[in-house]
Amino acid sequence: MVAPCIQKDNARCFAQEVLKSIFEEIGDDVFALLVDESSNISKNEQMAVVLRYVTCGIVKERFIGLVHVNDTSALSLKSAIDSLFSEYGLSLTKIKGQGYDGAKFGDRFNEVSFELLICMTGLNPHDSFCDFDPSKLRKLIDFYPHDFSYKDRLDILNELSVYPNHMQQDGRFATLKNISNLAKVMVETKMHQFFPLIYRLVKLSLVLPVATATVERCFSTMKLVKLDLRNRISDDFLNDCVICAVERKEFSKITNENIIKRFLAMCPRRFQL
Repeated sequence: MVAPCIQKDNARCFAQEVLKSIFEEIGDDVFALLVDESSNISKNEQMAVVLRYVTCGIVKERFIGLVHVNDTSALSLKSAIDSLFSEYGLSLTKIKGQGYDGAKFGDRFNEVSFELLICMTGLNPHDSFCDFDPSKLRKLIDFYPHDFSYKDRLDILNELSVYPNHMQQDGRFATLKNISNLAKVMVETKMHQFFPLIYRLVKLSLVLPVATATVERCFSTMKLVKLDLRNRISDDFLNDCVICAVERKEFSKITNENIIKRFLAMCPRRFQL
């Protein structure tokens, strides 16, 4: 059980259980993709991938893996992302935002993205929803043509007609400062069920990435795992260790029974655990 190959199998089991919990939490919902690249101690280029999504009204950014890339060209990064998504059964159609470090700050906000940000302000709940603007929200829907059917576009008009008055009269929404607070309280008060289409707009707005700090923290962990004295660690083993280290909260929830079951299913073993 202390053989190197067994230790690698154990790390793979734990990493796969962590990823399983993340993907189950995302389900069939939308998410944003955050990507950055850095070289490790062996001068190998590694791409870190983080998913940003909203669950139960809370925004989460979760690390799902390091991928070795031969170079940092757009084509190589896209190919690596496609392979990773195919391995985990993720759909590219669910990506509603992308964040890449190292982009030029001069074209970060072009005309289209600036208009998108302007439309999102119509959801801001601060000062008793003083910024609420149905026209902005109708324009916001146009940015997501595949997320709202023709029926949805008609139904949301009914929601928009009663939404501001309902929220202003509910004291639980009186002190909200931003869209993140709005999403959380909507779920806590079950208002996301009463205004499902507006809540969908809230989620689509929140998944848009604003920074890649989470990805940078993943690289900091990578450099703690792969050191000068441990510089021959393989890419797969490094990936599994970093997943467990970064997502330590999910790692702590994993039961021994699940690990044993996954470990035994990997390949035939000499003895039964």
